[in-house]
Amino acid sequence: MTKQLFNPQLRAARFLPRTIISARTLPTLRILTKLTKSARRPDAQVVSVDADVSVHVFRPASARPRTPALLWIHGGGMVLGDAAQDSGFCRRIAGQLNIVVISVEYRLAPEYPFPTPLEDCYTALQRLARQPDIDPARIAVGGASAGGGLAAALALLAKERGEIRPVLQLLSYPMLDDGTTTRTDIDPRRLRIWSRAATGSAGVPRASPHSLEAMTPIAPVKRPPPWCGGPPRRPSRRTLAAANRAGWIGHVDQALPEAVRTAVVQVCRDAFYYRDDVRSLFVGAGVPPGLYDRYDSLENSKAKIARFVLNDLQSLGANGQTVQRKIVEELCHMDRPHPDAPDQEKGRAALVELKRAATSLRILVDPDEADRKRRRAQADQQQRARQQRQERLGALRTQFFDLLIAQPRTQAERQRRGYDLEQLLADLFEAYDLSYRRPYRAPHEQVDGSFHFRGFTYTVEAKWEALPPTFGDLVKFKANVDGKLDSTRGLFVSMASFDDNQLEHFLQMPRGGRNNVILVDAQDLIAIFEGRITLPDALIAKIDAAEQEGRPWYPVRR
Repeated sequence: MTKQLFNPQLRAARFLPRTIISARTLPTLRILTKLTKSARRPDAQVVSVDADVSVHVFRPASARPRTPALLWIHGGGMVLGDAAQDSGFCRRIAGQLNIVVISVEYRLAPEYPFPTPLEDCYTALQRLARQPDIDPARIAVGGASAGGGLAAALALLAKERGEIRPVLQLLSYPMLDDGTTTRTDIDPRRLRIWSRAATGSAGVPRASPHSLEAMTPIAPVKRPPPWCGGPPRRPSRRTLAAANRAGWIGHVDQALPEAVRTAVVQVCRDAFYYRDDVRSLFVGAGVPPGLYDRYDSLENSKAKIARFVLNDLQSLGANGQTVQRKIVEELCHMDRPHPDAPDQEKGRAALVELKRAATSLRILVDPDEADRKRRRAQADQQQRARQQRQERLGALRTQFFDLLIAQPRTQAERQRRGYDLEQLLADLFEAYDLSYRRPYRAPHEQVDGSFHFRGFTYTVEAKWEALPPTFGDLVKFKANVDGKLDSTRGLFVSMASFDDNQLEHFLQMPRGGRNNVILVDAQDLIAIFEGRITLPDALIAKIDAAEQEGRPWYPVRR
């Protein structure tokens, strides 16, 4: 009986073309794209960034200062599409999230090979970050299909150049991996619309780098990653560290030693009784069921099946060799043979031999050694994190003291300083890995920020005015806090500190038994930025004073 190529529910799929993009069809497809583009209703402002790049701009209905933004990159296999094709999505995102969305009209391969499409997207990102109404600290990049691959590359390029730091990658079915072009376990008869040949001919080799020299715009990548169309990479140190923690190591693109493969076969023969148990372990380790079932017949013993499967995995290259090692790991987790195995002693000996061979050939590591490596890696990671935090805090310290010495003359300059303080507070919390929501609009109030700490949510009010907050300012803020759940508290930041008389009046007012506001002034922030106290320790000191002594105002600078 001939095996069906498609699920019975997808019988109509067999009538679809196996591929739609080729050197012959590409010109026609581009003409059709232009015709549909001319029929689409204009739904955005089209802005020229330079002579080669333009963007479609989608703005929310209600404007606000320092708006977050999303840079969107359309798909099309690197060779098709335009910025208008995702207009509906971009308009919906702009409206629902109250953000600005721009869709990039980048130049296409093969006429404009790598790195032109990527550089076009970076040019648009620079333009977006420079807009006065955009918050450069809240820019996301995203894309679909080929656009998702370009968005991932754009994030790497932005990290390397250090000018802009996107806060989010929104990658929708991104074109990241060219590995399907070299896989041998895929039946081409089962593919429709986009085949392995299309991946190789639709522009990826021209739109993406193929050599280390071509990768110079993205220096941290030592070899071309799979989405760039280059050769398969060796696993990263992070990947190997994860494998080490799991109990197996070694170069996953190297062949499993014959001694270990022989030991695996012996374990399958002597430590198991039921054939289905062997199949379950192999499939659970990542062996495709179809590959295993190819040999799962009564005329083949468990040992023969294991040998045939291991040989097939060996021929699949790095992916198959990774599964081989997973099989070794799963077998080495067995501390005794299956209870129904006919010869328990032979089963135990087979397991011992497999663990010995795997350990001596560095397929497995000694648990104590693995634990020591894990602790060293954690210590190194913590040290790097501390260094990165100190560097980031140093940059924030400079920004803070620049704001302190600034002398704004106009109302607009004073308002801008207030916005800068809000963003600086958000950056400060994030530097200490504290979850912080940047300024947002809530019903009937503008919230300058919020964060979670010790089981409570704190809403933030930040004021930078010439005079301390009045009694009315304090009462209004507390009323907003009281209007939320009991698990909500308030943090009032006043750069002009607080007036003792106003505070006394505020503390004497009836508060329904809830002391749910803590106060911070400029001297507290100076102590934090100068390193005399950390932000978490400052918050704990203030919260303890409020909880234990009823003191919302507790200076931590002394």
